Amino acid sequence: QARLSARTDPEALHDLRTTVRRLRSLLRPLRGLPGVEQLEAASSRVGQLTTPLRDREVLAAYLLQHNQPEAAHRRMARMAEAYPA
Repeated sequence: QARLSARTDPEALHDLRTTVRRLRSLLRPLRGLPGVEQLEAASSRVGQLTTPLRDREVLAAYLLQHNQPEAAHRRMARMAEAYPA
């Protein structure tokens, strides 16, 4: 969360999502053990919450690569507003 809050690391959200997916993969064979269901639900929720932000990041990068800097910067500004303070 520190990397996301700092808003200086462009890979922070991607890294968070990758780590959460790995966690979910590790939890899958442990289903049925105490606490695993809650961890799976929480990690699933993180994925749901971060998907729109990541989609904006990817779209902004695409727009920059295709000479649309104004549109990219608008999306990045909206994305920055969505991050927790």
